[in-house]
Amino acid sequence: MIRPAITIFLSFFLTQTILAQWKPLGPYGGPISLLESDNKVAFAAGPAGSFFRSADGGKSWQITSKGLTTSSATALYQSDSLLLLGTGGAGVYRSTDGGISWAASSRFDPTLSGSQPAANAFLRSGQFLYAATRDGVYRSSNNGQNWLSVTAGLYTRDGVFSLLNVPGTKAILAGTGNGIYRTIDDGTTWALLRSPIAATSNNSLEGNVFALEQINGMLMAGAYGQGFFRSTDLGANWTAANSGLPFGTTVSVIRVKNGVIYIGTDTGVYTSTNNGNVWTQIANFPSDASISGITFVGNSLLISTSAEGIYRSDDGGKSWVDANAGLLADTEMLVTSGNKLWVVSGENVVRSTDGGKSWRIVRYRLTPTETIQALVRDGNTLYLTSGNLYRSTNDGDTWERVNAPQAIPDGVYLTQLYVSGKDIIAATLSNGIIRSTDGGVNWKFLSRDGLPSADRRPSYVTKLKNAIYLGFQGGGLYRSTNDGTNWEAVKDVRNNADVWTITAVGDTLYAGTNSESLYRSVDNGTTWARADKGITSSIVRSILPTPGGLFVGTFKGVGVSTTRGVFWRRYNNGLPLLQNSADNTATENLRMFPLTTENGMLYGSSLYGVWTRPLNEPPYITPDPTIAQSCVNGVIPVSYRISDTFEEKNAFSLQISGPDGTFKTFTTARECISPGTADAQGFAGCVLTFRLPAGFAPGDNYKMRIVASSPYTTSQEIPIKLTPNPIPAKPVISSDSTTFRTVQATAYQWLLNDRPIPGATSQTFNPKGFPGVYGVLVYNECNGSAASDPLYYLVTATEPTFDDEVSVFPNPADDVLTVKVPRSGGATSLRLLRTDGAVLSNQPAATGAEHRLSIGKLPTGTYLLHIQQGDRQTTKRVMKK
Repeated sequence: MIRPAITIFLSFFLTQTILAQWKPLGPYGGPISLLESDNKVAFAAGPAGSFFRSADGGKSWQITSKGLTTSSATALYQSDSLLLLGTGGAGVYRSTDGGISWAASSRFDPTLSGSQPAANAFLRSGQFLYAATRDGVYRSSNNGQNWLSVTAGLYTRDGVFSLLNVPGTKAILAGTGNGIYRTIDDGTTWALLRSPIAATSNNSLEGNVFALEQINGMLMAGAYGQGFFRSTDLGANWTAANSGLPFGTTVSVIRVKNGVIYIGTDTGVYTSTNNGNVWTQIANFPSDASISGITFVGNSLLISTSAEGIYRSDDGGKSWVDANAGLLADTEMLVTSGNKLWVVSGENVVRSTDGGKSWRIVRYRLTPTETIQALVRDGNTLYLTSGNLYRSTNDGDTWERVNAPQAIPDGVYLTQLYVSGKDIIAATLSNGIIRSTDGGVNWKFLSRDGLPSADRRPSYVTKLKNAIYLGFQGGGLYRSTNDGTNWEAVKDVRNNADVWTITAVGDTLYAGTNSESLYRSVDNGTTWARADKGITSSIVRSILPTPGGLFVGTFKGVGVSTTRGVFWRRYNNGLPLLQNSADNTATENLRMFPLTTENGMLYGSSLYGVWTRPLNEPPYITPDPTIAQSCVNGVIPVSYRISDTFEEKNAFSLQISGPDGTFKTFTTARECISPGTADAQGFAGCVLTFRLPAGFAPGDNYKMRIVASSPYTTSQEIPIKLTPNPIPAKPVISSDSTTFRTVQATAYQWLLNDRPIPGATSQTFNPKGFPGVYGVLVYNECNGSAASDPLYYLVTATEPTFDDEVSVFPNPADDVLTVKVPRSGGATSLRLLRTDGAVLSNQPAATGAEHRLSIGKLPTGTYLLHIQQGDRQTTKRVMKK
């Protein structure tokens, strides 16, 4: 029988400060690749799938990456309630709630098993939706549900970057890697327009038309290194209009507002009020970074940059304010010292000297292609590699190149780095390992004896326990115990694993990989074994030992172990966990590495900035904000949230006080095992739903609390009022030719011959011709029950003489029953049932006056035999000896 849950009356609100969770520190802003708006709501995209939404003109931003992958967002289309988001390889995503949540919508080319073409722009023209991608133009006739490649005659080698409707015509323009193309037949064919925009050198970016726009019928284009172009004859002829722009300017964004043309370039923001005849730079714009987006929300102007986030002006560009609140930047390579933190964001080094309250860039990316490979701190000195080795002794304010050409040959690209005093060990991209023992003055190459081939890229280098360890991408783990004279493979780590980090904790070594999670060695590196039970990610890239436990940074957040790696538990409360884009179900999916600790705080670097939480936190249990009023025999469901600081196999139970409100003598109603389920806000414990045991009297002084076993923790006490159990009125059964029905109640259970009928728990029941004695139990919200009077349901013959014409013998019988029916009545079927209505056999219809039914294998007892001939039927009671 189904016991109903009672109604919970809200009359008390619990307040408890949640401490055990991660909190963001910034930096805010960072590189922004996409900025759009519908004049009310603004949207911004950062690196690696970070997507944000602002409903107040950029004053504050909220992360809205629910349902998205970590692929970068590259193009956005808005039409009424529909938003389409193009990505850098994961296809198109759709939102119908203003960008709050997303779902995978379509793939440009379903036949591709790998990544999809990166989308650069969308355009609506007539009945079709168009997408400009790295592989050309795709067209959809059903709002992006399916796509068709339309590239005949189109230059696609470098990709298509922009699209534009030509006003007053059916023509569409496409900005490509070789100038501007036009179609007049919905994309079926394309032709190159005469334009001075073209590749004139071996630079692969020359000729790229990044932006297309129009103002009052004048067409406009922005190109890499060649500035601004315009056409006044619907695209037939184009001329450059670069007066006021620096030579070689790249125009990547064109927007129009109230007759003013705004362009975003690699040297700032420019405006023109005379159709581009003369350009004027917005001189007081706060950033020198390249402009990636321009949009308008009401009277506010928002401009995004490739390195320093978004800025807002409410007076047409005369003054500017930072518009990055909540706009968390992608960060990596975190190092700390006291209240000082350094991270790499957008290949810039960003520093905070006040524990994350404020940040500033202390080293800008030197070239557009520079990629920082490693950032480490040794004492008061910072080191980074980006091909060359750089050092800062003043917290990053200035940097000097360490490896002068006479020390390290030109062309040797430094990647991973280990520093301890004057001992510096650097891995190179393809030239092996290089070492300096005098602080970088002199260097020597270590032996490659025993290392894999040069095409394997080093992923980590360190020195532990008098051995040098070297990890490779797809090449396993190696060590040298003689300062690099020769190397040996660590045989217990898979030889094609990606090894990203190695740490020592006493005599125990740990290695994190990209495919098999975590390895551990308890004999100083001689043998290794997997130690990842409980780690939910196969990728471990950061290992942090602390006195209170061992932490790992993974692609699914943070794990912690207090058992030397024997078991791990999730440590993600408060992190902005993403969702699985394939089926839109909750899943942990957040890169969190590296991890560091300072001053009793734990820090982590993620796709969404730097996060922190206290290193040693007591566990807590927070019941939902309710107080229950229940009948004595009622069912009380209690939900609650828990911190992620409970140990493995912790049991949660719900305790009820005595009638005086004290827990001297209490009742444990039910228990369940942690850790519960994770969601974007943390952890929800398994719901404790119970029925109060017998013997509880009504009263106002009861309390309940949730208790955890390991470590022992109790929640706040919750008052309960127990009221007497009302009993429902006796139900009445009414029936028609096929259906029984009873009175309205909270729950039901139909009976046959005083036994519950499985699954018969609705207000109505169809007996389907089964004879017997029926009844029903009804329940109220307090689980009180009442039974109906019995209903005798016998299926009689449709003709008065049919029952008399049928005979069954012998009865009782040992083995076989013989059934005689009128010969002229047609085919006869026999159905044998238990007295509770369960069908034991169903003998199909057969002609003749005599039929035999085997019952030899049945237990001794009474059964019902239903006999039907044509439209006549009867039921006989039979006995098995």
